[in-house]
Amino acid sequence: MQKEQSHINTDKSANPPVLNDWATTLLDAAPIAFYLLDKDLRVIEANAKGIEFLGKKSRAEVINRNIMDVAPGIPPIHIHSYKQILKTGIPKICPSIKAWPTVGENRYINSIRFPVRDGLGIIVTDITDQYKLERELKKNKTQLKELASAYVSSQENERELIACEVHDRVIQLLISSCRLIESTKQTGTDSPQMNKSLNEINDTILKTIAECRLITKQLYPSVLSEGGLVSVITEELSALKLTGMSAELTTDKTAPIPKPVAEVLYRIFHEAIWNAQRHSKASHIDVILKIVENGVRLAVIDDGCGFNLYKSLQSGKFGGLKSMRRRAELMGGSFNIESEIGKGTSIEVFIPFSVG
Repeated sequence: MQKEQSHINTDKSANPPVLNDWATTLLDAAPIAFYLLDKDLRVIEANAKGIEFLGKKSRAEVINRNIMDVAPGIPPIHIHSYKQILKTGIPKICPSIKAWPTVGENRYINSIRFPVRDGLGIIVTDITDQYKLERELKKNKTQLKELASAYVSSQENERELIACEVHDRVIQLLISSCRLIESTKQTGTDSPQMNKSLNEINDTILKTIAECRLITKQLYPSVLSEGGLVSVITEELSALKLTGMSAELTTDKTAPIPKPVAEVLYRIFHEAIWNAQRHSKASHIDVILKIVENGVRLAVIDDGCGFNLYKSLQSGKFGGLKSMRRRAELMGGSFNIESEIGKGTSIEVFIPFSVG
């Protein structure tokens, strides 16, 4: 098999190499850039990778030329380092430094500099890919910590919401029951008024039980365990209609949605219609659930009063919006919200998963 020819001209007839043929062949095969400089910082030897790294094509463009001429733009701090090593004889390792423009934009290198007799040896390793990968890994670790922190905060918000639900919907009913009991005690025994009070107490307790069951169901609907996201959304929209608000679900769901994805989508959906009930004064809500090629999209659109999104996020008034965004991001998804005063609010979520 004919040996593939390198585009680097390694002909040494014009400038005899300092190294013997065996050493030169070995260095040319190495994946590092190697240079030998004399005391005046002239390049007296370079391997094939070193010539290529400087953007040259032949030894004649490099050998017997000052390093500052061969690599214009080399930072003065490097030249100072070379001179210090020649003066002191102490080698120096320079990891993860940005290469000068001659080498290429946005490239990073490791450089080892050491004395060789009266001159200087330099070994350069291109670590651009490794450097970028490490930076990306560091960035991902930071994002992971932020998401973990956001998840904890989201849980706290959820607990706060539960506490409000219990206070507003359960405790108030129990307080009413206690008042009715006290009133019955003062009325006396076996009277029409007492019977009426007892009936009211019974009705209030039954309402309390119903509210407790509803809150429990909202915390984790049983149909979700069976993957029935469409069913639970339909059920909640039906309950919403009893309050006088109209609602419509549009879906073409044909593929099963993974349980973790369904749980997150339900939490976001529930928070969205909760906000619509509490804040937007909406009369109609549209919910769209669609399976796409690489995941699922959920949209909740109301015709309410809308709000200034920027000011609300800055003030923290709608903490639920941040909670919804965090939930989507923790699943590797995206969250988008649009709102304008007098023109309602639109929330769209995408969660990726492997369809089919």
